[in-house]
Amino acid sequence: MKKTIAIILAVVSSIFVVAPITVLAQEPCEPSVEPDFYPNWNPGGGPAAECGQVACCNSEYHYKIEPWVEDTFIYVHHPDGNTITISNVDWDEDNEALTFDWDSEWPVSCVIVKANTGAYVYCYEAGSYGDTCLYAQGGAVSHATFCFNDNGGSSGGNGELPPEVGGTVFPVNKAALLAPWIALAVVTLAAITILVRRIRVQS
Repeated sequence: MKKTIAIILAVVSSIFVVAPITVLAQEPCEPSVEPDFYPNWNPGGGPAAECGQVACCNSEYHYKIEPWVEDTFIYVHHPDGNTITISNVDWDEDNEALTFDWDSEWPVSCVIVKANTGAYVYCYEAGSYGDTCLYAQGGAVSHATFCFNDNGGSSGGNGELPPEVGGTVFPVNKAALLAPWIALAVVTLAAITILVRRIRVQS
């Protein structure tokens, strides 16, 4: 009987160890293009000057997002009509952005992501309407500059307007995510304890 109880406890314990790890595990996320690194990036002259420093960034329109502070922006309406949406921002403990996703109604030629004195330049030769997990080199994002062109009035590359994105970006609340598992573990262990006591009394 004691061996049976020990096996039950071992199985239940393994479930509550593996399950939270599975919930928290995240698949690696990478951008669609490999960025080029420029160690001494010059942000002077505004976004147009930044886009003019790299051939692939040559474009008609330019927009710089700065500063990067949690919950202060989700999407940017460009004066000429484009909407750039920033989402899934990974904020660190110091409230600084480490990675982010983006979407644009107009085709983007490149995105310049600066940190410290250097910058990563993500080039999209055919133009892109979005990408995931862009990051800066060696630190948090200080600013991101988008270089893009007019797409002739269509949006998202498929003739349909993308859904409007708004609200506030919040980091994943791991405590809330694990709360159901913790509650279930407590209830299960309590039930097993009661069962063990009854078996001992009967024996």
